Amino acid sequence: MFFAFDQFIHADVGEGIGGVTVTVSNASYYAVSANSGGFTIPVTTNGNYTVVFSGPGLTTTQRVATVSSLRNVKIDFVPVYSPPMISGPSQPGVNSSNLYSFTAVGAATNYQWEATTVAPYSAIEGAENGLTNVTVVSSAGYSVLASDVKASGNYSFHFCHPTSPTSQYMTLNAVVRPGTNSQLAFAKRLGWATSAQVARAQVSTNGGATWQDVWSQAGSGTSGEASFTRVTNSLSAFGGLAVQIRFVYEFVSGSYYNQTSSGVGLYLDDIGVSNAEQTLMPVTNNVPSGTSLGKCMRSTLATPGRRI
Repeated sequence: MFFAFDQFIHADVGEGIGGVTVTVSNASYYAVSANSGGFTIPVTTNGNYTVVFSGPGLTTTQRVATVSSLRNVKIDFVPVYSPPMISGPSQPGVNSSNLYSFTAVGAATNYQWEATTVAPYSAIEGAENGLTNVTVVSSAGYSVLASDVKASGNYSFHFCHPTSPTSQYMTLNAVVRPGTNSQLAFAKRLGWATSAQVARAQVSTNGGATWQDVWSQAGSGTSGEASFTRVTNSLSAFGGLAVQIRFVYEFVSGSYYNQTSSGVGLYLDDIGVSNAEQTLMPVTNNVPSGTSLGKCMRSTLATPGRRI
């Protein structure tokens, strides 16, 4: 004999975390949520049911579901997320084991950690390698590599605002870690530009989510600078942080020079950061078991995440 149940307490897939045990009062079945978070439990009659959610690292939580009129009932459980707390030496020792531990994340089935190698940063970016070491977002209609105007070498970076002007961006690909005595230095020449055309150097400490100016200069409305000048900015405020650096030739609003010919717009050359380290490509590692990891060399530790 088979019984067909057409009443369910359930949660849709894609809404939560896996590995959570779900029990229902007076029901013959229970469920363990799938990796996508979905679960379904059949019940036989109308009425109020106590639904209990439990799992590793989670506080057992109850919800009441009311089943009526042969309809399915959807019920969600949203656990409070507590970010893991990491314990261990603030400065890992080189060529030695370094033990770190972290608090468990509720219902997590697996942990990973990220190691990043650091090396001295000594590059001087002057467009001699083209766009290999930078990421440029620019308007169509002109080349950002200029050979006619440069501070040294054979090339410089050139930024303009062609018709339908938008801001132009150039971000150094390297993620650098300044010291307390680090400086950002570069050669710049701001030629024909109005006050609505503004050159900026910016730093981000959160992966490019937000940026703050360390230097800016608006156009003068005339032919501007006839030669390059050297700009030096202290990065001491960012000492010990992993930062990204970018240059912006911003169009604010109003009048502007739309030419892309020689002497118009912003030129940049010989960009460097002194007394800094470079963070190389991070490597992701699995934590085999438990909530500790060891034998990591000098590295940058990322907050363990939960895989669901």
